[in-house]
Amino acid sequence: MTNLVKDQPSVAFVNVDENYKIDEEIFKQTINQLITNKTVVRLTFHNTNINHQHTYTISQMLMKNNTIEILNLNENYNIGDIGTCNITNALKYNHSIKEIYLDNVNMSDQGACSIGEFLASYTDHSTTKTTTTNVTHQRTINVLSLEYNEITDKCMYITTNNNNNNNKIYNPITSQRFQYGLCDGMLKTSINILELNLNGNDLGNNGIKCLCNALSNMKKDGGGMKILHINRNHITNQGFEYIATMLSTNNNINLEIINLNNNRMEHDGEQKNMIPWLQMIYDSNNNSKKKNCMKELSIRHNLFDRDSIQCMKAKVASWLSSSNELSRMKLNL
Repeated sequence: MTNLVKDQPSVAFVNVDENYKIDEEIFKQTINQLITNKTVVRLTFHNTNINHQHTYTISQMLMKNNTIEILNLNENYNIGDIGTCNITNALKYNHSIKEIYLDNVNMSDQGACSIGEFLASYTDHSTTKTTTTNVTHQRTINVLSLEYNEITDKCMYITTNNNNNNNKIYNPITSQRFQYGLCDGMLKTSINILELNLNGNDLGNNGIKCLCNALSNMKKDGGGMKILHINRNHITNQGFEYIATMLSTNNNINLEIINLNNNRMEHDGEQKNMIPWLQMIYDSNNNSKKKNCMKELSIRHNLFDRDSIQCMKAKVASWLSSSNELSRMKLNL
């Protein structure tokens, strides 16, 4: 691996995958060579048993390297919150990373807050300007993936000027209280996040309510979020109501794809009725004032029985028949 970087200066990817225990010396040499490397754009350590000490070494390299665009540290359970904090601290200084994958790294609300602090550190005043044209460049993160961790609603809002200011979460490295939660950071940042993956966490309805508020009010200079994965988050009909309300009352929302599979939504046509909220979404798609239309909504593998699925499909078919082609949203049931 180290010779790959050293002897082939044009190599674009460093990919270490499914290596149970990485050689420490080779790891250090490789990371050291990446400090000055100008061609590697993808760095992957997938399921390689790296821990927070390894992420510190990686973070020191990322503070100096501005070529790597994709960072994949998925399936390294020993990274934890300390390792996540190491990476997010480096991201405050690195301006090249466009895709961040921290799936199943044993991240809790502490790690999620460190991501919020990273986002909050990047405001309109910290966007990059060229020395010759003095033009501000919008920073974009194409993918922020935090699948299968232990993120809850408690890390969404923690700022002292917010109603949820009772949530005190502390940095595991400095022991200081975080000033921003994940949604706090989303509201403050000027970074344009195109895809957010929170699949397999524990947001619940309250976490979805917080997330909808952030999505409705965050800056959209770069276009706004397009794809949101919130499957497997214990979301019920109440959470779906928050999402439908967000989509139908805010014409500036740019979401095109939402994944709500494997949650706890139900439909019985009476007290647990999905139809009004689905109709709100379809009606908002037909709103001529809406800048962008939803293209796909997935609600598979919830608590729907066969009859309720057929009922919802029939309703959707009737709505689609009376809508214009550009506003037609695919519903995955």
